[in-house]
Amino acid sequence: MRMKMVIIISYVSILLLPFCILAESPEYQQQYLHGHNAARASVGVPPLTWDENLEKKAHEFLKKHIIDHLEGKPRPSESHKYGHNLAWHVGPEKFTGKVATARWVAEKAHYDHESNSCIGGDCECYVQVVWKDTTEIGCAEMKWKKDFIFFACLYSPPGNIHAHRPY
Repeated sequence: MRMKMVIIISYVSILLLPFCILAESPEYQQQYLHGHNAARASVGVPPLTWDENLEKKAHEFLKKHIIDHLEGKPRPSESHKYGHNLAWHVGPEKFTGKVATARWVAEKAHYDHESNSCIGGDCECYVQVVWKDTTEIGCAEMKWKKDFIFFACLYSPPGNIHAHRPY
């Protein structure tokens, strides 16, 4: 019985070996909070606070989302309990949560506040970053194989509510 248990645990460990959840630190949290809160301050929206429960859920979301995608399973319908932003990068270059956040914030160039719409490109990630009713954030990163890294931030309460302005 003990031998079976060791073999099963070893097999599961080998299956999950390509996935590596990156360790968090106060600096890790700040790279997300700083970029988000700077964007929010620029439009007069209060800062976000870090929520460890959202961070945990972001880890779970990444693991499930990536594994399902790689196995060719259809994505489950997204829960509307949390807002989310996703990013990924392929390549040996250094890519961080700070860079992912900067990409989301750069979508501001496509957001037209007057018409409350995206013009000339995507802006939904930016809108979630600056959504005035959102107060908490939690983010996660996951490496896969050698040069793939995935990022997810979850937001509470969620933003991007149709026909509502973010600020």
